[in-house]
Amino acid sequence: MEKEPGLHTGLYDTDGRGITIGTIVRKKVNINNDVHGTWAEYEVKQQGMTPILSYHRSEKGQVLPQGYTASLLADEYDQKMFLFSTRLRDLRPIEWMVVQSQ
Repeated sequence: MEKEPGLHTGLYDTDGRGITIGTIVRKKVNINNDVHGTWAEYEVKQQGMTPILSYHRSEKGQVLPQGYTASLLADEYDQKMFLFSTRLRDLRPIEWMVVQSQ
């Protein structure tokens, strides 16, 4: 059975793929590389009406419990561009972030 796509967040990854609730995205790790490796994956969840990134696993495995850390998905984008853009489709994350599964 094919998984039904989740609610679209209106945001896109580095490669222009749409990000939906339930999507797993991979992003570069900038600190604690000795613990996580070079990347970590996050599940896009919904907190109220707000899409968030919730820790899923790292390059070196699941080094923290799933959901242990979280942040706003919007924090991955330039805030002024995010707030004043007339086409969210044209926005891309500030740093590398790609959809792994939907």
